Amino acid sequence: MKKYFFYVLFLFSTGILSQKPDSTQHAVHFEGSLGITNNGFSIVPSFSLNSPAAIINLSWQKNRFSFDPDIRVVPDLSKGNLLF
Repeated sequence: MKKYFFYVLFLFSTGILSQKPDSTQHAVHFEGSLGITNNGFSIVPSFSLNSPAAIINLSWQKNRFSFDPDIRVVPDLSKGNLLF
């Protein structure tokens, strides 16, 4: 009997405590990271820079749309690549 009482109590409590999210605000999420390496090594051989490099990973997301570029450049900007 106590077992059923707790199930019923749980079902009613979740309905009472639930709330609707605010639909007027749209969540925008942005983050990034910067890495510096001394050899410019990449997992994919054709993307290796063979010299010191900066690796920039960015991420921008709004609702279900996201954009995540991966930028790799050498300090003098003579070589580099951009991955989407």
